[in-house]
Amino acid sequence: MLMIAEKASALIRLALTDLRAVERLPQYKVDMEAWHEPRRGRCRVCLAGAVMARTLNVPADQIRYPFDFPHDIEVQLAALNKFRVGLVRSGCKLLSKDVPAEIPIFLKVPPYPADRSGFWAALLEIAKLLESHGL
Repeated sequence: MLMIAEKASALIRLALTDLRAVERLPQYKVDMEAWHEPRRGRCRVCLAGAVMARTLNVPADQIRYPFDFPHDIEVQLAALNKFRVGLVRSGCKLLSKDVPAEIPIFLKVPPYPADRSGFWAALLEIAKLLESHGL
């Protein structure tokens, strides 16, 4: 199995590291409604798109979607998309993980453009929660 990260919590942390990196790069614009899509001289990326850009080394001038990658990576990118909107159980289930009953279905994640610090804090809390359950 090809893996970006072994555990869901590590996947979220890696994605946040990649997101922080693309926030500082002029060729990227964070847009949670785009995967990895160059438009008007800048590549729009979401949380999973940041992973495509940094960890998966997709150049900023190329369009990429999760289905452009091997299935195992596609599923991890799709799980990141679930986590970024607070769908915790759904993201875990995509990763074929047994989800303990204590893991909530949904946790509020503020929208990135409206509350970036809240977005970051909420995703870190999700990562901590999953980590506390060995996920």
